[in-house]
Amino acid sequence: MDKNKRRITREDIEKNMMAHMEPDTAGFASRWTGVPFVVPFTKLFLWLGFQAEQVCFLWSILGILSGLLFATGNYWLGILGVILFQISHILDGVDGAIARYNNLPTVRGAYLDLVGHATVNPLVIYGIAIGVFINPPSYIPLPNYSYLILGTVAAVYFTLVNVARLKVFEALIDKKLISRLQKQRETFKPGKQRNIRGTIKGFFRIDPFSAFFFAVIFNLRAEFIIIYAILLPVLFFSRWRKEYLAIKKGIDEAKEGQMHISLSTTKH
Repeated sequence: MDKNKRRITREDIEKNMMAHMEPDTAGFASRWTGVPFVVPFTKLFLWLGFQAEQVCFLWSILGILSGLLFATGNYWLGILGVILFQISHILDGVDGAIARYNNLPTVRGAYLDLVGHATVNPLVIYGIAIGVFINPPSYIPLPNYSYLILGTVAAVYFTLVNVARLKVFEALIDKKLISRLQKQRETFKPGKQRNIRGTIKGFFRIDPFSAFFFAVIFNLRAEFIIIYAILLPVLFFSRWRKEYLAIKKGIDEAKEGQMHISLSTTKH
């Protein structure tokens, strides 16, 4: 064993992790169902010699597997899918903790993390839709194929919410308005206090012990797909509108600032 390798302590990992956490961005109950397990899992994976990016690939694979299990339509395989998703969620925190513990946080690692979420979450939604298509409830008078359509709508609009956010930054970069990037991001920065509205929004995220967890556990998957096929298009248009107005406001402010500079220069 390498004598120069520093001893892995719980205190070091916890201190490093808490210093970089943004608890207000966590989904419903994530602070109690994911965060407490990050430290012991981080210690285990550091001891096993895993690198942050390897853990990122691992949790992404587990998330995809959970979606495939939901797609079987079998109740107990769905419960197994929930367990795999919970482990995936914990490891999502472990990769960043390992990177910071080793003083190796990278943009590439952050990129992998974002791509992982953008891949896993729509697949979980569509996996549940396929499962309902295979094993639909008898008490809802909808044809089987309707769940595939609703699942497609929900998964696509979940992805489009990300697109609405990311295309703003692409547009600002294309127009060489780099200085606007941080201000645009701050428009949607969560507040320091977690309010009721934020908790409700968190409940509808694809997170542990959120709406989708209860939908799988209590076999309300059809209802979940119907609600999300309605909710996600609304969320997309709401996000698009807010981003659009934020860009317009920022550009108008920039033009106003340039006008003041021009006037002051003329006076001098």
